[in-house]
Amino acid sequence: MAQAEIEELVKARVLEERHILKAGTAYKMSRLGLLKTYRVGAKSGGVRFRISEVLAALEQLGQGTKQAKAS
Repeated sequence: MAQAEIEELVKARVLEERHILKAGTAYKMSRLGLLKTYRVGAKSGGVRFRISEVLAALEQLGQGTKQAKAS
C-alpha cells in the first residue's frame, strides 16, 4: 500500500500571508460549506485548512462563475 502524502494544516492567517485568501473570507466560506476545514484543539476551537483544498475550491468556484457568465 502506498503511503499518502502528508500535507500541513494551516491557519486562515497563513492563507492570507500567502496571498491566497483573506482570513475573514476563509472563515465565511467555511461557514457556508464552500471550504473544508479541520477542527483542532481540546475543545475544537481551532480551525485549519489544507492549502491544496482551498486552491481547488477556489478554482471550482471560478469555473462555476465562468460557466454562469457564458450562459
